[in-house]
Amino acid sequence: MLNQNDSLKVSGNETSCEDPEIKGNQTTYNGELIYHVPGGRYYDVTDAEEWFCTEEEAEEAGYRASEY
Repeated sequence: MLNQNDSLKVSGNETSCEDPEIKGNQTTYNGELIYHVPGGRYYDVTDAEEWFCTEEEAEEAGYRASEY
């Protein structure tokens, strides 16, 4: 959950919900932007750099879905 003191970026600073759950981050090995949805294989170990409310928001921001 995010609160006012969180330093993480929320997609475009405007989201379509109050509690975004989709995590976006940039890979360290090739710089690719990937998003992770709750229940995904790497969701719990991913440190989000951006948060999204919908997969569409993540894709519009240039992220692709995790393959796992």
